[in-house]
Amino acid sequence: MGNNHNKGYFLGINEGHVDPSVAIIQKGKVLAFAEEERFVRYKHAPNIYPINALKYCLKVANVSMEEITSVGINWNLTAYTDGTMQRFFEDLGKKWDVDEKTLAWQGSELNCYNETNFRRHHEFHWRRYFGDISFPPLYPISHHYVHAFQACMQSPFDSAVCITIDGSGDQNCTVVWIYKNDEILPIIEIKMPHSLGWFYAAFTEYLGFKAYDGEYKVMGLAAYGRPNAVLRKKLSKVIFPASDNIEYRIDPKFIHYGPRNYSGRFTDFLVELMEQKPRLPDEKITQIVRDYGVEVFPRPAELATDEASTLSVLQHLVENIPCDIVVLLQATSPIRRPGLIDECVKEFNDNDYDSLATGFICDYIEYGKDNMRRQDIEGFFYDDGNIYVIKADLIERGDRYGEKIGKKVISRWENIDIDDEYDFWIAEKILQGNNITEFGFR
Repeated sequence: MGNNHNKGYFLGINEGHVDPSVAIIQKGKVLAFAEEERFVRYKHAPNIYPINALKYCLKVANVSMEEITSVGINWNLTAYTDGTMQRFFEDLGKKWDVDEKTLAWQGSELNCYNETNFRRHHEFHWRRYFGDISFPPLYPISHHYVHAFQACMQSPFDSAVCITIDGSGDQNCTVVWIYKNDEILPIIEIKMPHSLGWFYAAFTEYLGFKAYDGEYKVMGLAAYGRPNAVLRKKLSKVIFPASDNIEYRIDPKFIHYGPRNYSGRFTDFLVELMEQKPRLPDEKITQIVRDYGVEVFPRPAELATDEASTLSVLQHLVENIPCDIVVLLQATSPIRRPGLIDECVKEFNDNDYDSLATGFICDYIEYGKDNMRRQDIEGFFYDDGNIYVIKADLIERGDRYGEKIGKKVISRWENIDIDDEYDFWIAEKILQGNNITEFGFR
């Protein structure tokens, strides 16, 4: 990008329909980075210009907008301006029966990423917040190249094969790259409409979740799946190996091109193929996940009462599902940070415990029983109901605890056990007001 870029400040803006963000770099070092959702407190911040993230990064880097050498844009604006993307979309129309909604989307893409329109769009927001300043030039970069550059430059490798997979980025959906001597070159390019990202988004919405948000739920459900020959046969009509047995292909009539009366992410042909209507967002998940190979084990009626003990429910479980250990997550304890379950299971196995529970040190005593200062009270471990790990054979014998008990003290904000409206209010405020990470609130 020239010596001038090595001397100045380089601004990167990711601005699209979801997850807008900003970064400032100087001499290859990231000085500041922020996502807009952190400021507006709106998950993914869809269709919001990252002005708060931009102002934050400028402040942290201690630079003004006029000091920015150029602005990196993760789209090939030139291709949208010189007719390359227009011709590409026209060629798609010759190969496939492209529907009106897709044609409208193509038109909006051409209009949005036209170099003149795109610059006006950014300058409008910059002028609104910074006034009539001298705006830096835009530096467009191929979308998939940006993904590959980030992966390769942050890796510990001097040479590697890199794969970038996205919904779509300019023409491409999947690209295989060769990285060597700080050079990144494409060797395989799979273009629209063969998008694994759109395929994933389609089934995210078919299963009743929101695309570009609920994909992690589909991923989580996959861990409970079982091989399903009928489902595999149906899906082989949607996605299949290419003729060279290296690449893949997608039949776009199921995902993109056709009537879409259920979702913008898949066509009615997919519903016909699956022979089942899409799951509604508020519909119980039990039946639909059964159909997709996920095992749901319901309680019998006598164990689905307020009087039924946890031990009796666990005994019924281990009697019917062979297992070595049981991990119990109580619904009344909804707050647990990422990785906590794995930590508990590892600690359980490493120490060969009979059981392990999360909790906190309770340092209360009944009023009038003792005159000790609270800070002098030794306290005792109180299980909070968040996570229990128990040997299955122990449960079979009618015991939840055993002799060798693990006690894992966790952060106080993870100890919420909902027993009344006040507990519910506290849990709701924690979940609404903070993003929980492995280190606490974010």
